[in-house]
Amino acid sequence: MFNNLAKEITIVMKMKTMMLTSKIELEEALESDVDEAYGCGTEQSKGKTERACVPETRQKKPKGING
Repeated sequence: MFNNLAKEITIVMKMKTMMLTSKIELEEALESDVDEAYGCGTEQSKGKTERACVPETRQKKPKGING
């Protein structure tokens, strides 16, 4: 009985570790996607530009495209 309990605890601990690792990887991927979507790298934000970074989905489309 003790062996089964130890195995179950080991399995649960491994699953928690995998979930934590997946969560960290997901957060890093999302951060990377946000940086790419906004076009704001660390180098750009330290520069002299005062213009705010605007995601592509919110930029105004040139006239003639889709209406």
